[in-house]
Amino acid sequence: MGEARGKLEGKVELISLLLAQQVGTISAETAEEIKKLPIEQLDRLALDWRGFTSVIDLTNWLQQKN
Repeated sequence: MGEARGKLEGKVELISLLLAQQVGTISAETAEEIKKLPIEQLDRLALDWRGFTSVIDLTNWLQQKN
Protein backbone atom coordinates (compact mmCIF):
# COMPACT_ATOMS: atom_id res chain seq x y z
CA MET A 1 0.00 0.00 0.00
CA GLY A 2 2.79 2.43 0.89
CA GLU A 3 4.67 1.75 -2.33
CA ALA A 4 1.56 2.37 -4.45
CA ARG A 5 0.89 5.61 -2.55
CA GLY A 6 4.47 6.72 -3.16
CA LYS A 7 4.17 6.01 -6.88
CA LEU A 8 0.92 7.97 -7.05
CA GLU A 9 2.45 10.94 -5.24
CA GLY A 10 5.46 10.80 -7.57
CA LYS A 11 3.18 10.78 -10.61
CA VAL A 12 1.23 13.78 -9.28
CA GLU A 13 4.46 15.67 -8.62
CA LEU A 14 5.85 14.94 -12.09
CA ILE A 15 2.64 15.93 -13.86
CA SER A 16 2.46 19.11 -11.79
CA LEU A 17 6.02 20.03 -12.76
CA LEU A 18 5.33 19.37 -16.44
CA LEU A 19 2.15 21.41 -16.30
CA ALA A 20 3.92 24.31 -14.61
CA GLN A 21 6.56 24.26 -17.33
CA GLN A 22 3.89 24.15 -20.04
CA VAL A 23 1.37 26.71 -18.75
CA GLY A 24 3.11 28.63 -15.96
CA THR A 25 2.45 28.81 -12.26
CA ILE A 26 -0.40 26.64 -11.02
CA SER A 27 -2.45 27.85 -8.07
CA ALA A 28 -2.53 25.86 -4.85
CA GLU A 29 -6.23 25.22 -5.47
CA THR A 30 -5.55 23.72 -8.90
CA ALA A 31 -2.69 21.65 -7.51
CA GLU A 32 -5.09 20.24 -4.90
CA GLU A 33 -7.61 19.36 -7.62
CA ILE A 34 -4.89 17.46 -9.47
CA LYS A 35 -3.92 15.57 -6.29
CA LYS A 36 -7.55 14.45 -5.86
CA LEU A 37 -7.90 13.00 -9.37
CA PRO A 38 -8.49 9.26 -9.62
CA ILE A 39 -5.58 7.38 -11.18
CA GLU A 40 -7.40 6.96 -14.50
CA GLN A 41 -7.89 10.72 -14.87
CA LEU A 42 -4.33 11.37 -13.74
CA ASP A 43 -3.12 9.07 -16.50
CA ARG A 44 -5.32 10.95 -18.99
CA LEU A 45 -3.88 14.26 -17.80
CA ALA A 46 -0.40 12.84 -18.32
CA LEU A 47 -1.34 12.37 -21.98
CA ASP A 48 -3.28 15.60 -22.49
CA TRP A 49 -1.03 18.23 -20.84
CA ARG A 50 0.99 18.93 -23.99
CA GLY A 51 -2.10 20.35 -25.68
CA PHE A 52 -2.50 23.05 -23.03
CA THR A 53 -1.33 26.56 -23.86
CA SER A 54 -2.49 28.30 -20.68
CA VAL A 55 -3.71 27.69 -17.16
CA ILE A 56 -7.21 28.25 -18.54
CA ASP A 57 -6.82 25.11 -20.67
CA LEU A 58 -5.88 23.14 -17.57
CA THR A 59 -8.77 24.62 -15.58
CA ASN A 60 -11.21 23.78 -18.37
CA TRP A 61 -9.86 20.23 -18.56
CA LEU A 62 -10.32 19.78 -14.81
CA GLN A 63 -13.86 21.17 -14.93
CA GLN A 64 -14.78 18.77 -17.72
CA LYS A 65 -13.53 15.84 -15.64
CA ASN A 66 -15.68 16.76 -12.62
